[in-house]
Amino acid sequence: MRWAPPSLRPLLPGALFSGSARSVTHLGSVDSVLEVIAESGRGDVLVVDNGGRREERRIADLWLAEAALAGIVLWGAHRDTAQLRHTGLPLLSLGSAFSGPRWYRP
Repeated sequence: MRWAPPSLRPLLPGALFSGSARSVTHLGSVDSVLEVIAESGRGDVLVVDNGGRREERRIADLWLAEAALAGIVLWGAHRDTAQLRHTGLPLLSLGSAFSGPRWYRP
């Protein structure tokens, strides 16, 4: 059995989960994550390595629409906190971020 590092915090305190780990490194495109979700079975745990970045927010409701998972472990920040709490899906991450991707307009 392995434990998550203490810097990962649960979105839903007290929500426990376990399952077979389905890991993916997030390389900037959501396609790799969606592919792993599509290959996952009910009860699997999605483990996403986002390099511990807090400035790039991941785990949006788009991912959850595709997922039938036991939980998600994210080495990075998440967004869409209210929507994630509403789903009840257990999530461990480095914390929340208020905004998603931003469009640059000169």
